[in-house]
Amino acid sequence: MAGNDKDGKTISNTVQAAVDRFGASQDELIPIMNEVNRELGFLPSEALDEISHQLRVPRSRLFSVASFYAMLSTKPRGKHVIQFCESAPCHVAGGREVWQAVK
Repeated sequence: MAGNDKDGKTISNTVQAAVDRFGASQDELIPIMNEVNRELGFLPSEALDEISHQLRVPRSRLFSVASFYAMLSTKPRGKHVIQFCESAPCHVAGGREVWQAVK
C-alpha cells in the first residue's frame, strides 16, 4: 500500500498496528476498523483492501459494516464531526433547544 496516513505512516502500517493490537480475528473487525478510521480520519479503499486481506473478510462485508456504523466513514470528514440525536427521548430531553443553539 503506497498511501500515507496523517502522520506519514503507510496505510498498511496503520492497519497492521490495529491488527496487532486487537488480533487477526474476524471477531475484532469492528474494533480494527474503528481504530483505522480514527487514525486515518476515514477508511480509504487501500485500508479496506488491507483489512480484507489480513482478516480474510470480503470487502462487501467491510462496506456493510462501515455503512452501518455512524462512527465509521469511507469518505474523508472534517476534523470535528457533530452528530445530533433526533429521537423522541432526545427531543423530550431538550433536543430542540440544543438544535436551535447549534444552528
